[in-house]
Amino acid sequence: MNNFRIVAIMLPITLLLTACGGRDADPVASRQHGDDNLTCEQIQNELVEIQADIDALIGEKSDARSENIAWGIAGLFFFPLWLGLDLTETEQVEMRAAEKRGRVLERIARKKNCDF
Repeated sequence: MNNFRIVAIMLPITLLLTACGGRDADPVASRQHGDDNLTCEQIQNELVEIQADIDALIGEKSDARSENIAWGIAGLFFFPLWLGLDLTETEQVEMRAAEKRGRVLERIARKKNCDF
């Protein structure tokens, strides 16, 4: 009976903790409807926004790495916690997509002879 009680307590806790193992990637499309109609100012604003997004993703990646270290160490004492490790490449996928979007916008800016 005592073992059943331990399992009944630990199982929900483990399931709750392991639900934090990352998020799905949401990459931006490199080409978007209306790109060719953007003004130079709009292109520049979007490039600034893309850089801010990339900077935020770098911070997220660092946070995820720190969390993985914590989960890994805690997993040494209670192995089901290893299920909480974020093994996805979400930030990497989103950064590559943002960089590709930036290159597309830079190409459009060059075609429009934008001077920034």
